[in-house]
Amino acid sequence: MFFLSSTTPAKQISQNNEDKIIRNALLLIWGLLFIFGILALMQPKWLKEISSPGKRSKALELKYQGDQFLKKGNYKYAISFYKKAIKTQPDLYSAIGNLGIAYREGGNYKKAIKLFKNLLKSDTEHIHTNYYNIAELYKKKGEIEKAISYYNKSAENNPFPIYSYRIIRRIIF
Repeated sequence: MFFLSSTTPAKQISQNNEDKIIRNALLLIWGLLFIFGILALMQPKWLKEISSPGKRSKALELKYQGDQFLKKGNYKYAISFYKKAIKTQPDLYSAIGNLGIAYREGGNYKKAIKLFKNLLKSDTEHIHTNYYNIAELYKKKGEIEKAISYYNKSAENNPFPIYSYRIIRRIIF
């Protein structure tokens, strides 16, 4: 008969196996953390796109808060929230437009005009609205010729130009 004799007790063998499992698990975790660290440093496009919906959601929430302050006439806080929304999502044109409106209502016509003129270059979907807002600003500043010019540009790009033409008629007559 053949008998195995071991000098290591069974309890010690079991402990060694558990140690190996724990050691391997820790090495695996550290390896994964190292790989994710490298990916974060490389910033691949697909990784950036994963967070895009979250950024948009956060930006929309900030814009909504700015809208609430704008409705209440608290332009300082509205401007603050719109700026945060734009910093989070730079192409959130509704926040940019509302920032211009907050500047206008707060009396900062120069900043509002500059903002809407820059918005003309990037927001091609709402050109008529941006021209209209610039016209309103020039009208408030008393620069009637410029206002009429921008109302006309708004009407040329607007699917419903009657509103701009009505204002021009009121200014002229």
